[in-house]
Amino acid sequence: MSSAPPMPLAKVPPAAGRFAVYAAASALTGVVPFPVVPRRILKALRGALAFDVCARHGLALTSDARAILSDPRPPVAGRGSTFTREALAWVGRRAVRRVAPLGVVYAPMRDGFDTLAFGRLLDRYLSVHRAGGALRSVRIEAEEAIAIRGILDRAVQKAAELGLATGPVEERDAPEDYRGTIQRAIDSLLISASKLPEVIDRRLDAALDDVVGHVHRFEP
Repeated sequence: MSSAPPMPLAKVPPAAGRFAVYAAASALTGVVPFPVVPRRILKALRGALAFDVCARHGLALTSDARAILSDPRPPVAGRGSTFTREALAWVGRRAVRRVAPLGVVYAPMRDGFDTLAFGRLLDRYLSVHRAGGALRSVRIEAEEAIAIRGILDRAVQKAAELGLATGPVEERDAPEDYRGTIQRAIDSLLISASKLPEVIDRRLDAALDDVVGHVHRFEP
């Protein structure tokens, strides 16, 4: 008696809505009026996001690997203790807020974007670039997490480069336009704002693909 053919693996559904929730929660940490606390909240959020993304791909995340991926700004050798640097950074942000109105929104926007980019890039890396496929371990350990973290951090930096090629986007225009000048201007502003998440996604994807391709070219 022949056995039934194996069922194909279900495609991992998009998680953009989840990433947005994590990003919004991260942005809110910018209003916490105590040093160090925002970092710990961000680390908890990123840790949950890393676990969430890996679990959706059928992967386990060791404690060491989670700590590596979840640290919002890893400590740098020779720059003092984490507590001291975070306290000084908090004091600096408070001082900037007193003299620059934009300082009030900069930190929340930065933390929200960092978390959104982290989730998006990790999800794409596991979907597209994790070598080995089904033959690879279902566990992500510290060594692999260090490599992934380096790739994701470089991809975030590259996404900000003006010359990054994201590929053409095919869009259609309305066959006829009956709008007035003011209505056209308002529509253009709103439509451009609505496209911003798609633009960010394309840039992050293109940056990750470029970084991974560069890493693979120089692997022995």
